[in-house]
Amino acid sequence: MHQQFPDDIEAADQLALVLVESADEGKRARALQISEANIRRFPNQEVTIASAAWIQFKLGSTDIADRMFSELTSKVSISSQTGYYIAQLLKSQGKDDDAKKILEAIVKQPGSFVQKKAVLEDLESK
Repeated sequence: MHQQFPDDIEAADQLALVLVESADEGKRARALQISEANIRRFPNQEVTIASAAWIQFKLGSTDIADRMFSELTSKVSISSQTGYYIAQLLKSQGKDDDAKKILEAIVKQPGSFVQKKAVLEDLESK
């Protein structure tokens, strides 16, 4: 889909998020390229910034991800998906209580996000 519609930011964003989960380092590098291109094209969109920060986190660049998320949260109200990403970053930094607060808040928001069921199950088990 990304090849057919290269200007479709949502398709590009989703492709990058899938690629970064791969064990193949070439695909992970491609995820970074796509997310950087998305940021250049849409520098003020929450979804592109959040996805780029998540990709940085998944690639081990925690400091860059932390900075990107901090800048993002100072500018806009974040979506549940972005909240999930931030909570995972906080967990990786040993800030479990802060992460839990975010997760509890985002599951109460209307609508859904990809990991909502897993978050609900995780919160119920604690």
